[in-house]
Amino acid sequence: MRLPPVAPFHCSLVIRSEKSILSPGGRTASRKDDFMKKLSVVVLSIVFLTLSLPACGPTKGKTLSATPPPPVKAGTTAPPASPPAAPVAPDAACTGPCTIATVNGATFPVPELFRAERRGNVIQLIEPDGQVQVSAAELEGDTCAPAVASAWKLIAPSEKWALDKAVTPPPTGGFDEVYAEIYVPAADKKIAQAIARRKGRRIWVVILRAPVAAVDRRAAQVMTFITGMKAPGVEEENLKDKPLQSIVGNAEVLRTFIRETIKATGVPGLSIAVVENGKIVFSEGYGVRELGKTDPVTPETLMMIGSVTKSLTTLMMGTLVDDGKLAWDKPVKEVYPAFALGDAKLTGVLTMEQLVCACAGLPRKDLPLILSFWGKTASDCLKELGGMKPSTGLKETFQYQNHMVAAGGFLSAHVLFPKLSMDKAYEKAMKERVFTPLGMKGTLLDLDAARKVKNHATPHSQDMDMTHRIVPLEHERFAAYIGPSGGVWSNVLDMARFVMTELAGGVTPEGKRVISEKNLLHRRAPQVKMDADSAYGLGLAVSKSKGLLVVSHSGGTMGFATLLTFLPEKNAGLVMISNGTGGHLAEKAIQRRLVELWFGSEARAQKSLEYSLEQMKKSLAEAKARLSAPTAEFMAPFLGTLTHPELGDAVIAKVKEDYFMTLGKYRTRLMLYKRPDGKTVLAFTEVPLAGLELSPVEGTPGALELERAQERYVLTPKTPK
Repeated sequence: MRLPPVAPFHCSLVIRSEKSILSPGGRTASRKDDFMKKLSVVVLSIVFLTLSLPACGPTKGKTLSATPPPPVKAGTTAPPASPPAAPVAPDAACTGPCTIATVNGATFPVPELFRAERRGNVIQLIEPDGQVQVSAAELEGDTCAPAVASAWKLIAPSEKWALDKAVTPPPTGGFDEVYAEIYVPAADKKIAQAIARRKGRRIWVVILRAPVAAVDRRAAQVMTFITGMKAPGVEEENLKDKPLQSIVGNAEVLRTFIRETIKATGVPGLSIAVVENGKIVFSEGYGVRELGKTDPVTPETLMMIGSVTKSLTTLMMGTLVDDGKLAWDKPVKEVYPAFALGDAKLTGVLTMEQLVCACAGLPRKDLPLILSFWGKTASDCLKELGGMKPSTGLKETFQYQNHMVAAGGFLSAHVLFPKLSMDKAYEKAMKERVFTPLGMKGTLLDLDAARKVKNHATPHSQDMDMTHRIVPLEHERFAAYIGPSGGVWSNVLDMARFVMTELAGGVTPEGKRVISEKNLLHRRAPQVKMDADSAYGLGLAVSKSKGLLVVSHSGGTMGFATLLTFLPEKNAGLVMISNGTGGHLAEKAIQRRLVELWFGSEARAQKSLEYSLEQMKKSLAEAKARLSAPTAEFMAPFLGTLTHPELGDAVIAKVKEDYFMTLGKYRTRLMLYKRPDGKTVLAFTEVPLAGLELSPVEGTPGALELERAQERYVLTPKTPK
């Protein structure tokens, strides 16, 4: 189902749903990427939003080319190929990091550990594990759709994939046309997707086939290959040398766009602060703090900032490095001997900065985080890490991980206050090292304290009609036991002070240094690539977009959305927080419009927003058409109590004519959902987790599988004691 579910802490940074500061993007990862589709459309949904980025080319290595046959024209039938007696030697090949060229000079960056081979018009990207198949074909034609068909004949002529949907997003990145096809997932959980980009009559088609879990762990490297393509004649505006025009002169234009965007996305409320040259030049609030009430959102309104907390956590860690109490490269075991992962080798070599770099190789473990968090503390976070194992090598690729960053914050605070519980130590460390020195007077970490602040907002999440519904505040308590990853409550005025301190090299607006420039900037040093032009540092993402250096992070919880971005070379930045999950799309659209006004660029934000909303509505309509009421026969095996060691007990019961599942304090009505692959599953229908899927497990009567990317949990009938 392509519904708008919640991913903890909006790690759209996991593979950022938009790379360009000028593309509106949708949420997570997502737009809203598909929680229960387990990222089955992660690559293409991200590609749609990243094509506007300029390619940065290879990091090192040699560009290879040859002179094979001329390109096949799109729409023509490739001649059938007979299997050769021996493997055909490639016309060009290299092992990453390197760059490989097509016949006509387009280049693709090859990630480290990957190998690329070109035979004729086709480049094959070879993944280390041999599971992810990525191929690029260079063709000619007037439109992209026939080129995709021709590319399949060249790349995998014997494979047959049923088309799920075809989309044509607004062309960006200097291309004349962008087109993509998403196919119905196979029974063995493999997915296939194709994306075509055209400039003039030249078309480049990339086809991906892989198991969902393999795509999840290798997505950053695959995105490096796809988004890093540089094609002759494809150029995009470069803003590096353009002066930034203060938004003050266009304040009413921005204000009008914000109001229209909030109305279009249905976000209950949103606040924004814009920083230029060390000052807040625009700060306003829009909408209401809670649907059904009239209390307005203001710049002082307190809301959760989700994963933007990570940027504050690493700032705190940097101050400890300044004081000699910690070192970025100090082994974690030396800081806290009891620390352990599910892999002894990695445990022994992991350093403090590698806890917060999204580069340690551990996949996300978010389903227990959002479904079974009641009563958990920092100790539970560390205990859960003890059972987690890496799925890629250390610093091999980008894999976002909430528990790891939480450990980094907790253990650093433990160094300062070893006699306190880690939860209290972290809270005290953040107050003394970050909130108070930066003058962030309204910022705090305690949900109960936030509830007592009169000017606080209520979280909201979108349902299956894209309508925002109130989320009980208790559901946001999931962030507490991994607080350093996403537990902070703040407002845009406080967060603007953080942005100003970042832009001033660690000095507050009042001139007080809170962290050395060396350790402040160390947090922005690229640790692992997220795609061709973006990398993750220490709690911050750094990218090149339209010639500009961009530092950013986004954040999302069950019902709040945050976006923080600053441009160090232009001494400007912004922060937005909204009290609805639709805020992810709204904030990206507003950011794009702001940048257009800053640099006098062509106004495209409105059109892109309209397209994103249109696609979301279509996806929801398609999903809803596949929903039906559960039958007694289907539900009979699952009635009663099911259990899982990490998720706890789940009770499924019939109430009048409906069926409900209760898991912890979360309760949802269940519906049948017939997936495009023909399998019927159960779907959650209540916010904040509408769209989560439960699949019957073949061969295990009464069992239901909950799966997301690399996570898989089987709930089995509980045996009475």
